[in-house]
Amino acid sequence: MVARTEGLTDFINAYRALTRLPSPVIRSCGLKLWLDVLAESFAAQWGDKGVRFEADIVDDDLSLMMDEDQMWLGVSNLLNNGAQAALEKPDPCVRLRLKRDGEAMVFEIEDSSKGIPVESADQVFMPFYSTKVTGTGVGLSLAKQIVAGHGSALLLVPAQEHRPDPLGGACFRFQIRVG
Repeated sequence: MVARTEGLTDFINAYRALTRLPSPVIRSCGLKLWLDVLAESFAAQWGDKGVRFEADIVDDDLSLMMDEDQMWLGVSNLLNNGAQAALEKPDPCVRLRLKRDGEAMVFEIEDSSKGIPVESADQVFMPFYSTKVTGTGVGLSLAKQIVAGHGSALLLVPAQEHRPDPLGGACFRFQIRVG
């Protein structure tokens, strides 16, 4: 009974987070400080579990046009999903790659997991769909909603697409305007 009640409470909280996301307050945000906080938060949550965090960032001395809190939540969800999945294999790793593309910064979040099964690729962004036993199915859906609020699209990069030094797991991509 207690487990069922906790499960329902988790579901209600996840549903609330998904349906009550306010419109983003987009303004210029210094990328370096934002990335430092993101990396520190990841290390605090996953460092003692042995998950490595790699940052491949070409130019962090920029400002991006974004709601820094919402984007932090969206990218953190992607990193956390990657970390959870990467734990299934030895030497778990999550990589955040940022590269400039004209007036945008392209974000790629990749992990060293076994990847997302082909049969699940079309469903991973659906609210409440999860391949994890304890997953709520909100993380990717919420991240997609946050990225869309910033005028971009969150994409699952096909495994066969060429990427430099791939980790072998899932890879998600979106872009944010440089400001």
